[in-house]
Amino acid sequence: MTIIKTNTADIQTIKLLPEHLIDQIKAGEVVERPSSLVKELLENSIDANSSKIEIQIIDNGLELICVEDNGKGISFHDLPYAFCRHATSKIERYEDLYKLNSYGFRGEALASIASSSKLLCQSTPLDLTNGGRIEIDGGRQVTLNPLPNNKNGTSIYIRELFYNTPARLKFIKSKQSEKNSLKRIINSFLIANPSIDFSIKWDDKEKLIYKSLPKGQLEKRLCKIFFNNKKNHLPLHMFNAEYEGNKIRGFLSQESGRGNAGKSHFLFANNRLFNDKSLHQAILRNAKDLWGEGNTGHYAVFISTPPSEIDVNVHPNKIQIKFFKSSTIYSLLSSMISRSISEQIEAEVLKPQINSGNLSMPSPLHIIENSFNISSSESTEGTFLEKTNTEIIKGYLISNKYSIIELAAQNWIVDNYRLYSRFWNTLQPNETTITPLLISEPFYCKESIESSSKYLETKGLEFERVNKDLVLLKTIPEEINGFSLSSFITPFFYFYLKKSSNNLHQHIEESHPQCFNSINEVNNILKLTSVNLLQDKKIIVALTETHISNLFSLT
Repeated sequence: MTIIKTNTADIQTIKLLPEHLIDQIKAGEVVERPSSLVKELLENSIDANSSKIEIQIIDNGLELICVEDNGKGISFHDLPYAFCRHATSKIERYEDLYKLNSYGFRGEALASIASSSKLLCQSTPLDLTNGGRIEIDGGRQVTLNPLPNNKNGTSIYIRELFYNTPARLKFIKSKQSEKNSLKRIINSFLIANPSIDFSIKWDDKEKLIYKSLPKGQLEKRLCKIFFNNKKNHLPLHMFNAEYEGNKIRGFLSQESGRGNAGKSHFLFANNRLFNDKSLHQAILRNAKDLWGEGNTGHYAVFISTPPSEIDVNVHPNKIQIKFFKSSTIYSLLSSMISRSISEQIEAEVLKPQINSGNLSMPSPLHIIENSFNISSSESTEGTFLEKTNTEIIKGYLISNKYSIIELAAQNWIVDNYRLYSRFWNTLQPNETTITPLLISEPFYCKESIESSSKYLETKGLEFERVNKDLVLLKTIPEEINGFSLSSFITPFFYFYLKKSSNNLHQHIEESHPQCFNSINEVNNILKLTSVNLLQDKKIIVALTETHISNLFSLT
């Protein structure tokens, strides 16, 4: 018997992977979840110069994703190549990556999608000839046929996503999380392409229609997305900046709330959605004068930069972008937001610039202080109290104590302290309207809270002492959910803690705390008040010609 000895060094342990397995691995990089698939399909439709795009999604994309457009289409002969890896019509040389004028460029998306789903695509070029229909099952071509058609464009149907890679289904998140991700991606394309007609159908619900808008009317589509068709909302704050070929255009909602839940935040570079934590934090930090400390609102910021100064090929999903002049972009964005908000606030405050030596202007706040006395001799009930809509059209905090607002076709002055005081005095929450805080709010307090705790609880405020210097707020009335809690509750908390003999608004005036951080908070309190409350001229009075004329006096 002959024993043949083999050298283990001769056994090949490194092998080439089969193409179908390579495609499935690449699919995990490009198509992480249904929303990334929708992103790739919409990018292709827009690159095809479509003016109309229809989207249908069933079971958050796991059962069906359908995208139909009226773009330039794909010919019968090119159709199979569209689903091959690294096949693209967008670039020819490496240098083309730095002068991109399209969304897609690598030629990986369709191959990745086809390898992990059951795909049907039919497409017809603009000349309505040589259309084709291709069917692919898990990366394997099933059919390819010519397609006579009377309309140009491409329709792609993706069914049973990840059916042949069940391990990837384990990483699919909750239904609500996946739907939120899909909505964010779709909304980003709605915002970046207002000139395109979109229709979106979710499961068996009615279609959502977004008609194309003329140039310069992007704000209409933003408001529809930000406020979910809510009619009564403050106009968006807009800003523009330009420096060394870099342009920034932005829209900030003037309404805000606590935390990021439910907020729409969009960053675009050359109309491409991307994520950047530093730029996001810069926006939140510089918009605090508009939104209030601790609050956030909606925003959409568009950065336009030369293609040669940007790299979009730093992440498989193209969700991160590298700016070659990132410090310039960051500084330009920060300074422009801060300056534009300051200019807007200053423009709304009554501060006429008088150059004539014959005129002098008293302090605007002094005139406003007297306005609450002037109003007693004027009849304002007929112009305001017949109105039941208390939604502020425009408004600005002009000091800790006063606001000027436009409400029910009339300008008004609001005494913030008295409005705040009346709100707390009339607040009567019940067990169903008291909200536990997920994260308790700390208050530094050395005084005893036991004697005041029962009364504070009648207002929905439950405190717990954790040490000799610190108490924690555990619950709040739902009416103030979304407010900057520390500044809104502190004046009320210390007023009852110290058993002050003064009225609450006098206590606030003497200690000078800021109970409102934004006009949005004043707006929310006004919406919670009754008509009887708004009849009190110590709280809100009409801004009339008499008040304005009193801003000027002859010397």
